[in-house]
Amino acid sequence: MVEPDKLATWANAITVGRLLLSPLMFWVIPDDEFGSWISFVMWMAFSSTDFLDGYLARRQGTTSAGAFLDPLADKVLILGASGGVGHLAVQVAKARGALVAATASAGGAPRWRCGR
Repeated sequence: MVEPDKLATWANAITVGRLLLSPLMFWVIPDDEFGSWISFVMWMAFSSTDFLDGYLARRQGTTSAGAFLDPLADKVLILGASGGVGHLAVQVAKARGALVAATASAGGAPRWRCGR
């Protein structure tokens, strides 16, 4: 198992890579309404790395840095892509993220997150 305060793990490296490469995907999203296959393929690749780093984190142990960075990278990917994609699923994900953030900042976790 990995120490919870360790920064250099494979899961964290994948998450940081996704976070740092996301602006490249935003740059290739075109301004027209037809979208871009390049940005779609990049979004799918970056989204699949979320599964991979989650698998590694569960297998090797989670870290406090990973607990912060992974949701951050997810939100950057979803919020950035919503400027070019605009689908209902993206809007629902944004609303869910805002609800969780508002609830957590109010001092409590949602009941569905507590396993009750």
